[in-house]
Amino acid sequence: MTGVGPRFGVISAIVAIAILTGCSSSTSQKVRDGKIPIENFTAEQIYERGEYELNDNEAEDAAFYFSEVERLYPYSDWAKRALIMQTFAYHKAKDYESSRASAHDSLTSIRPMMTRHMRNISSRYPIMIKSTRSGAIRN
Repeated sequence: MTGVGPRFGVISAIVAIAILTGCSSSTSQKVRDGKIPIENFTAEQIYERGEYELNDNEAEDAAFYFSEVERLYPYSDWAKRALIMQTFAYHKAKDYESSRASAHDSLTSIRPMMTRHMRNISSRYPIMIKSTRSGAIRN
């Protein structure tokens, strides 16, 4: 029975994403109301839901999901990505105050990474956030 584990993982991920993406904004409201327990989903699944909402032009809902990744899985790599995307989502929603606050949180948590990995390509994102925070980037 080799190969059953990875197949089960893929199938369960697809089912979870289908549940999360099934009803768009009504699903977001059910999650916020606690009718759908978001704690049952992985960081990756919640992050992907945030991306889905962002692509569906629901930036405020996307920011909510990205914040939930950081709240539920604060020490994961997904949390670092989610903080950056939360800043972007707030900026896309034209909620500049929340975008700046989120950028500040992102910089606070990512600053140690910036000093260790300045040559790493992913370290360019915090620099972009810093310029967003300073007001250099506007729509």
